[in-house]
Amino acid sequence: MTIIQNTAQESRDSVQEFYIAYFGRPADPGGLDFWAQKLDNSDDLSALLSEFGVASEFVYQYGELENEAVIKSLYQELFNRDADSGGLAFYLGRLESGEATLSSIAKQIIDGANEGGNDATVLDNKVSVANCITEYIEISNISYSATDNWGGKLDSVGLEVVQCEDVDYTTINEISIAGITGGEGDMFA
Repeated sequence: MTIIQNTAQESRDSVQEFYIAYFGRPADPGGLDFWAQKLDNSDDLSALLSEFGVASEFVYQYGELENEAVIKSLYQELFNRDADSGGLAFYLGRLESGEATLSSIAKQIIDGANEGGNDATVLDNKVSVANCITEYIEISNISYSATDNWGGKLDSVGLEVVQCEDVDYTTINEISIAGITGGEGDMFA
């Protein structure tokens, strides 16, 4: 059992990390608030991670994959890079030995990012962009679903810090709808 002693912002950042790893996207505003509050009020991180690990969105994304493919996908989601052979072997060994579960492996990979290293920097930058997107969605009172391409906004986040005003807030769905429904640049005009 892990004792959690986070401030609200630390919990929100942790939840964003979980969403990035488990679902490949920023948290929706309601989900972020729900899970951050749950994280603040919990003393059992493994139970919370288990809930992420059995979510239909996680099962859809990773459920059919072999353990090695899950680890490789998590590295891409979290750090925008392939898993190095040592990390891949280490986490694969943990899964296959039962020391880790599919529900817990993402958090273990997050914890393995060296502070001040490139992985930690990329993940910190992804969390910052995810927080910007979640805040934008909430402030703009727009509908958000897992089928929107907000997760694609995280694919290009790297070592350079991105400010909220630099984030492109259009999604593929909005671009498609804008082209079909009219207005300036209507493709059917």
